[in-house]
Amino acid sequence: MNLFNRLTLVALSLAGALATIPLNAQTNYNLSVKAGPLRHSFHGFGISQSPNPAWNNIPLTARNTMADLVYRDLKVNVLRLWATNLETRTVAESVAAFNTTYIASGVISTMKSRGVTTLLLAPETGTSTGHLAPPSISAYAENLAEIILQLKNTYNVTIDVTGICNEPDNSWLNGPLVECVKQLRASLDARGLTSVKIVASESSSPPAAHPYALELAKDPAAWNGLYAIASHAYGGALQNNNMELAKNGKFWWTTESCPDYGSERAENENGAAQTLSRFLCELNHGANQWIYFLGIGYHQDLSTYTPSNAFLSIYDGATSSIVMLLKYYYLKQALATFDVGCIFRSCVSETEGQMFSVGNQQPTINAAAANNPDGTWGINIINTTGLPTIDSKTHAPAASYNLTVTIEELANTPSTTFTVHRSRANSHVVDSGTVTFTNGVGTVPIAAKELVSLRSVAIAATIPPVPTNLRASTFNAPASLNWNNGVQITRWNIKRATVSGGPYTTIATSYTTTYDDTTALDGLIYYYVVSAVNSTGESANSSEVAVSPTPFPWTNTDIGTTSQPGSCSVSDDGVYTVRGNGTALGGTTDSFNLTHRTMTGDGTIVARLTSGTPANARIGLMMSETLDPSAKTVCQIYDFNGATNGSRMFWRSTAGGAAQWTGVRLTAMPIWLKLVRTGNTFTGYSSADGQTWTTSVTATITMPATIYVGLVNAAPNNSLTSVAEFDNVGAPCDAPEALAVIATDSTHIALGWTASMGATSYNFKRSTVSGGPYTTLGSVTSPGINYTDGTVNLGTTYYYVVSAVNALGESPNSSQIAATPSSSSSSSSSSSSSSSSSSSSSSSSSSSSSSSSSSSSSSSSSSSSSSSSSSSSSSSSSSSSSSSSSSSSSGASSPGSGGGGGGAPSDWFLAALLAAGLARTRYGTWKNR
Repeated sequence: MNLFNRLTLVALSLAGALATIPLNAQTNYNLSVKAGPLRHSFHGFGISQSPNPAWNNIPLTARNTMADLVYRDLKVNVLRLWATNLETRTVAESVAAFNTTYIASGVISTMKSRGVTTLLLAPETGTSTGHLAPPSISAYAENLAEIILQLKNTYNVTIDVTGICNEPDNSWLNGPLVECVKQLRASLDARGLTSVKIVASESSSPPAAHPYALELAKDPAAWNGLYAIASHAYGGALQNNNMELAKNGKFWWTTESCPDYGSERAENENGAAQTLSRFLCELNHGANQWIYFLGIGYHQDLSTYTPSNAFLSIYDGATSSIVMLLKYYYLKQALATFDVGCIFRSCVSETEGQMFSVGNQQPTINAAAANNPDGTWGINIINTTGLPTIDSKTHAPAASYNLTVTIEELANTPSTTFTVHRSRANSHVVDSGTVTFTNGVGTVPIAAKELVSLRSVAIAATIPPVPTNLRASTFNAPASLNWNNGVQITRWNIKRATVSGGPYTTIATSYTTTYDDTTALDGLIYYYVVSAVNSTGESANSSEVAVSPTPFPWTNTDIGTTSQPGSCSVSDDGVYTVRGNGTALGGTTDSFNLTHRTMTGDGTIVARLTSGTPANARIGLMMSETLDPSAKTVCQIYDFNGATNGSRMFWRSTAGGAAQWTGVRLTAMPIWLKLVRTGNTFTGYSSADGQTWTTSVTATITMPATIYVGLVNAAPNNSLTSVAEFDNVGAPCDAPEALAVIATDSTHIALGWTASMGATSYNFKRSTVSGGPYTTLGSVTSPGINYTDGTVNLGTTYYYVVSAVNALGESPNSSQIAATPSSSSSSSSSSSSSSSSSSSSSSSSSSSSSSSSSSSSSSSSSSSSSSSSSSSSSSSSSSSSSSSSSSSSSGASSPGSGGGGGGAPSDWFLAALLAAGLARTRYGTWKNR
């Protein structure tokens, strides 16, 4: 938010209708610090510095003293700086203005000498009226990247992190911000600025940032290019579980905040208490970096001016004195309790649970607790009773409490000593002695608007336990890992090897129990272990997990109105963990998460549902005409509906029509579910054992040949996330890829393709018109992956596609390729496809064949071993490992296996086939899913 908008807060009315008072005064109050799960790490505290030229009016000696007090003593590591009016200035003008304000003035050098390590650029687009989306996203992104490059090249100033737009309005929604993140990432990378991180959306509050977070998470390129979700904290801090979950694995940076209470004098408790309440609320609910709005300010005569709520320190020109506002001391005390790298635990209160702020209404008690890297515990607590009414929110009357704090992780520690510090008006960071916690329980008094901070002696922690249940997936990243956490852990070391048993190399440190290894290469097998680290030492390595990154044939999509992005991950032993949000499944309009692929013609999808939460979630299988929330659809689900739990089927015969439901069939969990399509007839089944099936109903619905099939998960409402686990998932194959012309002569066209995982055969199809309709010429039995068409005429152009078949149905067609018989024999390892995608696929297949061969033997054995650990109701799962490994040795051995009416061509075909590298199946290195 710009300085002028921040100063308008002085006009906020102190009147308004009374809200419900959240808590009556009482003597005792209980607060709990939960043992887990671990929340997130603390990256540090930052400050925005105004470009106000009054900085130069502060005498140098006073300026240095203020820098010491604010930047050094608050341990500021991020300095946030503005680049203004980027649309109305040229790159040269913007760079020159930035130099005048921040470089030549000495702001950057002064703050860096006080400990600042990170410069955060805050672009402020548009005219003085605000933040309209740029007319050209690409030009704007290019200019912003060029400004950052010129600052580095001309002034040796490195911007470490950049925003997109300061407090974007709604014109940035529905595409512009997402596109700008992608364009800016590409523009930075093209200039060699790969280390510059991007944060967005820097909206005015977490609720305003929420829709941007959802948009960004749904675009893989934008999400991968983003370092952290960013918002300001005006009108309230992180407010509810939806906001906390919006991080979706990303960091969360609060890049601006100051109190709502208009202007303030030096000892104003209202602004100090509200600032700390927001600070602690956000640290308790996911903020990694927290940046106050403005650090150092100036006024020529404070006797005629009430200091703005925006600053921490003001220089009074009339008296040549430095005025430190009370919230400065509150922050100083709190930051002496939390060290960079500390790990926050969940802190809850007896009356307000998670202690979320709603609008301006602060919880009566707000607190955050963390375990510091040196083994000490830190707890900060603010009592917000007695705050005056503002913006129609009324707080509880002023009250003092005897606050009992329980730290669950210290339950078996007989005695722990905490030092206590307190701040109030005219009483700054006072050492109040110590308090002893017995078996993790201690009591401290706290007065209205008072900040109490506790920091323990270093706990004699033991080396943490070995991480358990390490699992790997290739669904959302080349290699995605997750594991179970423990207590008194600061971080985890992720280690990797290319040989089972190591030696392992530490490739990353994580502060959460997940890690995506984006450096893993397709087609290789990697072996991972994880160790836990705290102040005492490092645990032994976890058990090893192996994963071979390969593009996954399923896609995860949120359908309808959802408040949180859903997800799907697949473990190495074939367990699909699906997370879904939503509000409905089975009405006229649905809202859910779908892990899907396409199916052509008749087919089946089957899976065993082993678990699902919460109550009233609906989880199972779907076949749908489109991905529209009101599409024609059929679902075989398990309805988690309390006393009426059980398998059911619903279907919607017309788009936008009302769904019809069957009654409950089988009720026991785990449960097998199956959907079968035969023409336009759809039948749902459920089973306790995957052998004996109970029919739900048969419905007749007209749908096109190719439809969407997959795993559906719908939560009961948008405030909850439903989590389900499936195994034994079976569906038709994905379409073959890299269809390529191998050779031609006057009477033959030979083609090959890469295999589809689990295929038992392939249907080869031809047309004389681009786009079909296609006629099936013949079938090729897997592991064959080639076909010779011997029924061609010289001079005629033919259009070919191929589909994969397994016991559950037929895949969609591959990309089309065009070919024309030649008057003389020729061979080629590249495609002459009419589409660029087919051509590039062929080239990729050819170029990768040699590098892939070195790992084929280990891949085959890996596939074989995992096959035995995962049973399936269909032949696709049980045969995928053997077919994929055997195709590398026999897939090219029968050049005439396609038949094609013309028999086997001459020896040029076999030579060309081998040269094309089509002997290796696309999924040869996959573990059986």
